[in-house]
Amino acid sequence: MTWSNALRAAALCLSRREDSCAQARGFAAKASSNGVHAQVLPQDLLHWGFNQLLGTLDSVVVERLAGR
Repeated sequence: MTWSNALRAAALCLSRREDSCAQARGFAAKASSNGVHAQVLPQDLLHWGFNQLLGTLDSVVVERLAGR
């Protein structure tokens, strides 16, 4: 997939880790500069909680990007 083929992107990050969200913001900025709607979704979780979230990622991302 090239940047121009993607319509939306979501970057999840751990808000408790400063570097995690900085990396996600960099990804979103790069995506936006290539015409892709990108959203950073900080999560107030520890690493293990983030891993549990990945199991529900599809429905969470769909709802967030739909503005719910």
